[in-house]
Amino acid sequence: MKKTSLLILLYFTLTTLTSLCQNKNTTTLYGHFYTTSNEIENLDLMKFGVRSHQSRDPDYIGKIRKDKTFKIELNIDTPSFYKVGDLWVGHIIFIEPGDSINITLKPIKDADKRREKGEILSRSYILTTSSRYYGNIIFYDELEKKIGFVTKYKFEDPKIFKKRCDDAYRISMDLLESFKSKKIISENFYKYASEDLRAKRLLSFCTMFAYKDKNKIPRSTWESFLNEKFTDDTYFTSCDSYANAPFVYNYYISNSYNPKSRYQNFDSEFTSILKNHTGLIKDRLLGWEIIDYIGAKKPSFDSCYAIFLKECQNQRIKAEVVKKVKSYVPPQHNKKGSKLTLEEVLSRTKVDEYKKGNIGIKSILSDSLPTLIDCWASWCGPCKFQMPFVHEAEKRFAGKLKVVYLSFDEDEVKWKSHLEKSEHLTNQFWADNSFKSEMAKYFGIKEIPRYILISPKGEKVLNDKMPLPALTEDFDVELKKYLK
Repeated sequence: MKKTSLLILLYFTLTTLTSLCQNKNTTTLYGHFYTTSNEIENLDLMKFGVRSHQSRDPDYIGKIRKDKTFKIELNIDTPSFYKVGDLWVGHIIFIEPGDSINITLKPIKDADKRREKGEILSRSYILTTSSRYYGNIIFYDELEKKIGFVTKYKFEDPKIFKKRCDDAYRISMDLLESFKSKKIISENFYKYASEDLRAKRLLSFCTMFAYKDKNKIPRSTWESFLNEKFTDDTYFTSCDSYANAPFVYNYYISNSYNPKSRYQNFDSEFTSILKNHTGLIKDRLLGWEIIDYIGAKKPSFDSCYAIFLKECQNQRIKAEVVKKVKSYVPPQHNKKGSKLTLEEVLSRTKVDEYKKGNIGIKSILSDSLPTLIDCWASWCGPCKFQMPFVHEAEKRFAGKLKVVYLSFDEDEVKWKSHLEKSEHLTNQFWADNSFKSEMAKYFGIKEIPRYILISPKGEKVLNDKMPLPALTEDFDVELKKYLK
């Protein structure tokens, strides 16, 4: 009898402890969404940064009730940054296991009219909170009020841009220290945000190398960045496609990268990744490097591929790369040995128009104007960075140029999901078979963004490697050669 009682007591003790442990990690986010639209049914809570790629702490969706309130229960095991969607860029907040967070989202007055007048508003709603560590919730919103988009490269003198990056970093750290002294942020937030702000400074400066020849930048301007390294702990909110940052670092700082002649330094790039990166970021970069050089006939490709298979610890990334390597098919040729003609490509390539269905690509080309095809994908950070410049070009050359947006997303659902949050829904298409399509093979599209200019009626290719739209002067000069 005593033994039975002891077992029953032990059972209830273990059950209670298990319950307490589960409750410790249960986090609740609730509040009020003052939306004026009845079409908004859910509040998206999206995992941000490198940890979102490690198969833990998933995204969450909260049902917005008729009274516009919502409640999201999370079971998380690590402190993490999340983005609260608000029909625009959204709000970055920090959530720890066991938090109980109350937020309110109220619309910004006349937001649409202010945007029409040219004012940059990255959000549609103002977020407030009554949580214990309310600085964890409002810090990044407050930071944007102070520095805005100050670190966006504007093709200016490198020294001036570096000073802007340094000033933005100083302002950011001052605000963080201020929040810490007021005890309105947690210790974890201070640790994670400090690392994130350091990464943002480096990231901001790195963007310049994507658009400016490194040889034209004084070494003294960027040599202080040479000892910076990227690890799995570096990125939290810096970018939604976390690997873009070290990718830029590797190509533009570590190596003698030439923007006009891409993919010429396979061995040095591969070695640099092994030396400068760790963990998941290293896996991602090595995988990209292998994929980029498939079919490039580099003598060391096989040995580097063997190293990748040995070094890569992330099974999802490894499987993705192995699949790409095994499925690679050299560019197809017709019986005469020449490449497929443009007419053959256009007749064989199918695309899906947003919310309209499958059509032939030739039907989307203009009969009277040159057509610029913007090859992009929702996962491609550089593509999304360039897109506002494409929109501006579309306005500048209205009536003289047709622009179509061709997504190379492998997942059509993700493409449509991305567009649902966009204001630009005209001439949006999805390429069947993505990078394996006849069009991708014909033009040798292995990387994006890519901009292809085709004559009226699709009779000939005018330029299959247009300058990046962000290089406005170069882009316009090349485009005007073909416009009436």
